[in-house]
Amino acid sequence: MKYLIKSLKWTTRNVLPVWWRPRSNGYTDNPENAGLYELKETEIICKGTHGDDIAILEKEIDLESYRRSKRIILRGALENTTYSQTRELMNEILEERLQTSDDNNGLTKKFPKVICLCGSTRFFKEFQEINYQETMKGNIILSVGFYPHFTEQAHGQNIGITDEQKIMLDELHKRKIDLADEIFVINVGGYIGESTRNEIEYAMKHHKKVSYLNAIN
Repeated sequence: MKYLIKSLKWTTRNVLPVWWRPRSNGYTDNPENAGLYELKETEIICKGTHGDDIAILEKEIDLESYRRSKRIILRGALENTTYSQTRELMNEILEERLQTSDDNNGLTKKFPKVICLCGSTRFFKEFQEINYQETMKGNIILSVGFYPHFTEQAHGQNIGITDEQKIMLDELHKRKIDLADEIFVINVGGYIGESTRNEIEYAMKHHKKVSYLNAIN
C-alpha cells in the first residue's frame, strides 16, 4: 500500500490541502503531483515533524473532489484578479509542471512575454516581419487579422468593411492589448494614424510598455 503525506502546517495557510512531493522535494496542493510513500517512510517523516504531517492511504484520496474544488477556486480567482495576477498564477502552474515532469516538453520557467502589434494595416509586410522576429525571440504575438489597406491580400481592400465592422475591429484590438504585456507600434516612416494613436493612448492608460519600430521625437 502507498501513502500520501499531508502537511497540516501548510494546509492551514492554503485553501486546498497541501501534500508532500515525491522524494520529500517540497509541497503541492495537487494530490496528483504528490509523492507516494511506503508505510515505513511515512512513519519516519511524520515522527520527525512532530505532528505537523499525517499519512493518508492513496485509495482514500478523492481526486474528483480536488478537481472540482480547483475549478471553483480558479474561476473565482480569474473573476476577481487583474491580468498581472492571473499571469503570476499561470507562472506558478508552469513552475509546478516543470518540477514534477520528467519531460518538460519545451516548457520555459516563466510564461512568455505577450506583445500586441499595432499600426496601420497598410504595413502588411512589416507586420509579418515583426511577427516572425518577435516569435523567434520566444514571445507570444497578438496581431492584426484583417488588412483593409493592403490590396494584394484576398482579405484586403476589395472585400470592403462597414462602419460597424470597423468599430468592432477597433474594440477587438483593444482586447488584444488587454491581454498583452506591451505593444509594439509599427510606424513605418514615422506614420501613426488615428486608430493607432488611440491604441497607444489606451495602452499607456493601462500601464502597458510601448515600443516603436521607428524612433519618435
